[in-house]
Amino acid sequence: MITEIAVERYAFSCIHCGRAWTADYDVQYIPENDGSLWAFYHHEGQATENPRADLLVCPDCGRSGVQPRLLSRREIPVADPSSTQPRNLVTTEDRNLSAPRQPTEQLTRPGGAEP
Repeated sequence: MITEIAVERYAFSCIHCGRAWTADYDVQYIPENDGSLWAFYHHEGQATENPRADLLVCPDCGRSGVQPRLLSRREIPVADPSSTQPRNLVTTEDRNLSAPRQPTEQLTRPGGAEP
């Protein structure tokens, strides 16, 4: 059972070429029966590692050495179907409505220039 959902915004900077960018990650926290808590990260709908893990590679120079920094965190309340909070019945058609994709990554170059 999901106990917490959040959106975390990270700033990244490459120690080699100076590229800097931000990205949003969706995080779900799920407890195990033994009491341990697991975090599942998604970026742009794809499962991914924790952005603070030492696995990031710079998209410009291709080298490791990307430094992540958590900028903000917004918790999303987990719905309780048995509560009296407002809710709406959604049809398949409603869910499949397309909308323009919201940009999740903002890029900057050294000195603040846009890419």
